[in-house]
Amino acid sequence: MERIIVPDDYTAISLEVIRLDKVAGFDLYLMRPEGPVLYREKNVVFTLKNLRALLENSVRFLYFRNEDHSLFREYIEDNLESIVADKKVPREKKASIIYNISSQLAQEMLIEPDTAKVVRRASKVIDNFIAFTTQSRDVYKDIIKMLPTDYYTHTHSANVATYSLAIGQVLGLSLNSGLWDLTLGALLHDIGKARIPQELLYKETPLTADEFEIIKKHVEYGVEIAGNTNTVSKDSLLVIAQHHERLSGSGYPKGITDSHLFSRIVSVADTFDAVTTNRPYANGRTSFEAILLLRSRSDDFDQEIVKSLVHVMADKQSKIRAIV
Repeated sequence: MERIIVPDDYTAISLEVIRLDKVAGFDLYLMRPEGPVLYREKNVVFTLKNLRALLENSVRFLYFRNEDHSLFREYIEDNLESIVADKKVPREKKASIIYNISSQLAQEMLIEPDTAKVVRRASKVIDNFIAFTTQSRDVYKDIIKMLPTDYYTHTHSANVATYSLAIGQVLGLSLNSGLWDLTLGALLHDIGKARIPQELLYKETPLTADEFEIIKKHVEYGVEIAGNTNTVSKDSLLVIAQHHERLSGSGYPKGITDSHLFSRIVSVADTFDAVTTNRPYANGRTSFEAILLLRSRSDDFDQEIVKSLVHVMADKQSKIRAIV
């Protein structure tokens, strides 16, 4: 059998993800030894007959041009509910799709945050995020296993949303008791950083005191941006407003000691992700080290929430399990 080499400007899409009786909106290609071959033009329906023929010929992937990635993302968003509900799509594939869509949306919010459209799209993704994580016990661990280890503002937002959702579930939150508002607030918690100079967000050395004062303004900006959309609930806005507050009163911007439960959850998730991801000037701590740090700062962080994070991160092989 001749070896097939996929050109760098093409991306694979597994057949399980392609929806039947739908048009993709972008051209789909077969990959042959001689190179890509057009299989389905963007406005041609993909049918069960097509799927069966491909599987009979041992084809498991089709491909699209990287230049069509935004169209692919729209296709996934539009069909996310169907993909999450489809039992033929592997759980790990669903986890990857949901995380990547969340991360891409967070990135878009940092580029163009003053639009309600992006927030409405985020709301739809949260619906499916929660639907996926309630399909079976501990399914959120599938997403946690794939979280990136390097710090970027948009992936940080998706990471914090994942940890916050998981913590909320361990604490017994449900759709009826605010799990949706918690998760949306977590995804949006740093949206105000869209108005912070990029050179500060990605500075490769520690911030000066003056630079940190500028960074702190992202809380104020975030509340304003999210509030102006008229689509974000009061509880989600409180997450944005209070995720840097601390029980000791040492946080910002107001130094309060009685922040909302959802804000306290996100502050734990935010700190945990921040200290476990790599920065240009410092390597991230291990999960075990990060939880010990949170435990040592009981004046700042709600320890019932920290215990819930321990349950989220623990497994049979982990040292974290001993902290429970």
